[in-house]
Amino acid sequence: TKQLIPWVATSQLAEADKRSITQQLNALVPILQNREIDTTQLTRLHFCLQDNPVLLWGAVQSIELQAPEAGLSETELTSLTRITQRLLRMAANRQLGRRDLEFSLQNCSEVRADGASIETKQNLTAEQIRDFMTRAEQLVVKNEVPNEPYEKTPAEVFAILIDHALNPPIEPAETRK
Repeated sequence: TKQLIPWVATSQLAEADKRSITQQLNALVPILQNREIDTTQLTRLHFCLQDNPVLLWGAVQSIELQAPEAGLSETELTSLTRITQRLLRMAANRQLGRRDLEFSLQNCSEVRADGASIETKQNLTAEQIRDFMTRAEQLVVKNEVPNEPYEKTPAEVFAILIDHALNPPIEPAETRK
């Protein structure tokens, strides 16, 4: 958890999301140090942080910021917003893994200098953004994500994922495998 804090601080996430996610990570530190969670929760939290697509969401935000200058039409800009909202809904519902998001971002991103992650290239072309939109659209359609507005921020979705890792919903016995 402590190792993620500097990484988040240097990520492409919007400043408000960086602050909120950093606060959430800082709040986890004493919980972990005081061993206030059991090993199952610890394992779930580890996987949540390791495969968390929201930590890469700054790349998506960067694409959205670059899109108007890249020459996309108003219709395409509206479509981009809806697609990214649907992707974020997928993340909140734990349907979007980090690798899926990395694949969607492939032609718009490059490996960060620290080698630990990716970041969006600067001066994206309309074609690169359209490629992201096509890949992302395939993901949301495949996962049957509703084509409707989703107004949560990346930081709010991060909180949902952390909460689910620490407090998983109790499933009825007949639905467990």
